[in-house]
Amino acid sequence: ERPSRLEAPTMEGEVRERTEAEAMTMAFTASEARAMVAGGKWKELVRSFEALASSTNTGVHDKNGNPAHPLDVLAYYFLALYRLRENEKIGRTIEGLASWIAGPTSDGGSHGEQVEPAAPFLLLWVHASYKLLNKGTQDEGLSRMYELLERCRALRSSYQEKLQFDVGSADVTPICDLEQCAPGAANTASLVAAWDRRHKTCACALACHHCHLKQFRPALRILSELTSSSQDREYGALLAHVLLQMGDVRSASKVAEGMARPAGEGGGSDALSGNLDGLLAFARDDFQGCLPKFEKASREAPGEAGVHARNNLAGGHM
Repeated sequence: ERPSRLEAPTMEGEVRERTEAEAMTMAFTASEARAMVAGGKWKELVRSFEALASSTNTGVHDKNGNPAHPLDVLAYYFLALYRLRENEKIGRTIEGLASWIAGPTSDGGSHGEQVEPAAPFLLLWVHASYKLLNKGTQDEGLSRMYELLERCRALRSSYQEKLQFDVGSADVTPICDLEQCAPGAANTASLVAAWDRRHKTCACALACHHCHLKQFRPALRILSELTSSSQDREYGALLAHVLLQMGDVRSASKVAEGMARPAGEGGGSDALSGNLDGLLAFARDDFQGCLPKFEKASREAPGEAGVHARNNLAGGHM
C-alpha cells in the first residue's frame, strides 16, 4: 500500500511531497528540545534535529495536521551548536533561514509600526553574532549586530509608546528568547522588558567585541549610553574597566565613586565595587592595598564575579 503523503511548502514557495513517516521524523517539539537543554545534552540535541536543520522546510505538519513550529525547535538546535562552537555548521545552515530571520521590521503602514520578528530572538542573535567569531567575517558580523541592536531599540521604543496608553499592563512576565511568543500571549510591559534586555545584551556583546579588538572608543560610547540609561551598576563596572584599559584611571575612579552604595545595601553589588576598587588600586601601583579588596570580593561575589575576583587576586600576588 502506498503511504499517505503530506505537502510541505519550502521557503521558496515551492511544494514538495513527503510521506507521513518522513514528516513525522521532522515533527519534533520544542518541549523535547527543552528537556535536552535542561540535561545539557548538546551533542544529542544536534544529532536529533540535524535532519530538520539541514532542510529549508518550515511548513511540516504532524499526522493531525498541526504545525510542527520548526523555528522554535531550530532555535534550540542553534543554541546547541553555539555552545559546542560549531561555527562552520552554523554558517552552512542558518544562512538558508536568513529571509525568515530578517522578516519585515514594520507593518508597512503610514506610521511604520514595528512588528515582532517571525523567528525567536535566539535565531536573530546567532545569525548575527556567529560571524564575529571568525576573523574573515567579523566586519559582516559587526554590521549584523548593530542592525540587531537597532531593531531591539526600535521594538523597545515602540512598546514603550504603547505602554503609555495600556494602563492594565503593569506586571512583567519573563519572555523566553528561544521560542516565539504567540500574539497576545504577553502584555506590553513584558514586551518592553524583553526588548530592553535584548538591547542591553547586544550592546554588551558589541562593547566586549570592540574591547577584544582594542577598539576602546566605540566600546566607551556604547557603555556610556547604557550607564546613563540604566540603574544596573554592572554597566558602570564595565565602563570603568574599559577606562582602565585606556589608562584613564581618573575617569574610572569617578565612575566607581558614582557606583558607591549606602551602608547596609550589601550583596553581590558590594563585591562588584570591591573588585573594581581593587583594580583601581592595582592601576595606581598600590599592590599591597589591592590584595585585601580582591580577597574580600572573592569571598562575597557570587558566580562569575567571584571567579574574576579570584583571578585578580592571583594576579595581584604575582
